[in-house]
Amino acid sequence: MLVCAIFFAQNEEDILRFSQTDIEGTARYASMGGAFGALGADITTLSVNPAGIGRFKSAIAVGTGNLGVGYTRASLNGTSNRSNSENLALNNLGIIGVINTRAENPSPWRKVQLGFAYNRLAEFNDDYTIKGRNDASYSFVLADRGFGLNPDQLFGADYHYASLAYENFLIDHVLDSGQNFYTVQMFDYNGEGITHEHSVNSKGRIGETAFSVGGNYADKLYLGATVGISSLRFSRTRTQFESANSDSLAIDNFTFKENLTTRGGGANLKLGVIILPKSWIRIGFAAHTSTIYTSVRDTWNNEIVTNFKNGDSYSDETETSSYLYNLTTPGRLIGSLALIGKKIGLVSADVEFLNYGKGQLSNNRQSGDNYDF
Repeated sequence: MLVCAIFFAQNEEDILRFSQTDIEGTARYASMGGAFGALGADITTLSVNPAGIGRFKSAIAVGTGNLGVGYTRASLNGTSNRSNSENLALNNLGIIGVINTRAENPSPWRKVQLGFAYNRLAEFNDDYTIKGRNDASYSFVLADRGFGLNPDQLFGADYHYASLAYENFLIDHVLDSGQNFYTVQMFDYNGEGITHEHSVNSKGRIGETAFSVGGNYADKLYLGATVGISSLRFSRTRTQFESANSDSLAIDNFTFKENLTTRGGGANLKLGVIILPKSWIRIGFAAHTSTIYTSVRDTWNNEIVTNFKNGDSYSDETETSSYLYNLTTPGRLIGSLALIGKKIGLVSADVEFLNYGKGQLSNNRQSGDNYDF
């Protein structure tokens, strides 16, 4: 009665991440698993089925806070590790105004509703750590990125990765038979393995500011529309720490950290209808256009620390790079059905359809290039 639990795992990034929504909203909405499309009278439905605004009979102001508690368990070659995360968030905040028609007005349009709300649609707060021993090293990847390039070319060709590793003595250049390649300091020569600790810390959310209008026709038909102004915020830090277990290696350990931040804003339109053919049955339908983010900016930089057993230590970080692009998430259709048992209880179901293949990344004219996504 007091806790809503959400279970999720890692998934594809970028378009998929910013196209999915979570069960965020009021306690009523969350307790129904988000199946509220045919019920209405909840401020969260402004971002789901805007016809739900038509079910409000009087003005109301609403705000909902949320405490999210989660954990991730990961294992690497038999070594298990658990990471916990807690966060406080504002799920929604808004106000609904109701305009009643005059008693002398014979029109079947009973009420008109106007609404303004902020709704959190998804959150990206997550922490996980993978620990254990392995016979390979992430430095293999960094060395491979420099293959075919001489050290003078690394800075321009792979500034954030191979160049950073080379300048801090994690990888070494070799020229053999006219071919440039790179060897690594961290190598499991004696089968003793390399100790790994890979951690990822993610934060962010998708929020929507909804401007909605709705109407009530004879208490049988409810219509609504929402103009949604979306904002996305996402940040992630990946940290790879490796420690040598072989005394024959000159290197003791290294840490490679990747920092990414994504910011963007967009807009969409939502239309909805709720029909009450009988007092005990409610049918809902909503259509959402694509959310078009016309200015999404990624900013990123990397950091490295290498420590050697003779006491030498090297550290550096790259300057921040950024890129501007457009993002379009797929539109969606939502069908809803609710059966009401007077004041005893109800059964409600929502079916949502969207084609993730319709999501698109595209070039932003202000990016200064003509990259073909």
